[in-house]
Amino acid sequence: RGIMDIELITPHAGLVADSENRLIRLVDFMADKVTSIDVCAGLQDCYFVSLSMANETLYIGTDDILILSCK
Repeated sequence: RGIMDIELITPHAGLVADSENRLIRLVDFMADKVTSIDVCAGLQDCYFVSLSMANETLYIGTDDILILSCK
């Protein structure tokens, strides 16, 4: 419940759009660790619907589109 999309970023890590908690979760399978990223801090109606990675840039689909550089 609340997981809207998953994007693998390396063979050992992935990002999860957790819409219910309004967080992006970085899941490191090798370290068995999850880190939360709050990209909606200060935004009232920010809910994720999709994730996409292209050219080292993470695109997060919400009501609007947020663009985060992953360099």
